[in-house]
Amino acid sequence: MPVEADTYAQFCQRFSSDAACAHALFALRWPEGFRCPACRCSRFSLIRTRRLPLYQCASCRRQTSIISGTIMEGSRTPLPRWFQAMFLLSQSCGISALRLADIITVTYKTAWHMAHKIRFALQSAEASDLIDADFRLDAFYYGSPPLSGRPAAAIDRRLLERPGAARSCRSSSTGAFACRPSF
Repeated sequence: MPVEADTYAQFCQRFSSDAACAHALFALRWPEGFRCPACRCSRFSLIRTRRLPLYQCASCRRQTSIISGTIMEGSRTPLPRWFQAMFLLSQSCGISALRLADIITVTYKTAWHMAHKIRFALQSAEASDLIDADFRLDAFYYGSPPLSGRPAAAIDRRLLERPGAARSCRSSSTGAFACRPSF
């Protein structure tokens, strides 16, 4: 369920209730419909006695929540607050926990824990997308770009010594890189 580029106000309006957030999570978790995590059965009964719906498998009777196994599991923070925090933390400009607490109206401690969990999940997702192909790595800057008239202290000096030289690397399944000169 891809979300189009919204403004924060549009996003908050779209996911303003627990029901709207639960519907979105259901569609993301089970795109082809409910499947029991234990027996893969598609029939279920819905238990609505809780704040969030609980899905009980008709075959093995296992109960599953839409937030089980996620960073939101065990949290009493409402789903719209989680969605708002994810939206704000996924923006390229970034946001501090103090500012996040002010915007989504939670305590600083809650905002810090939410931000920590979301950032860890984003970092883990990026780490799991390892490159498994040949690629060419040219000289690059890290940190801020050099000021005009000053030498580039943060450039890979090995590539400056041999103009036109670059490294071709192939990543292994462990995430290590075996680099060799490309000719």
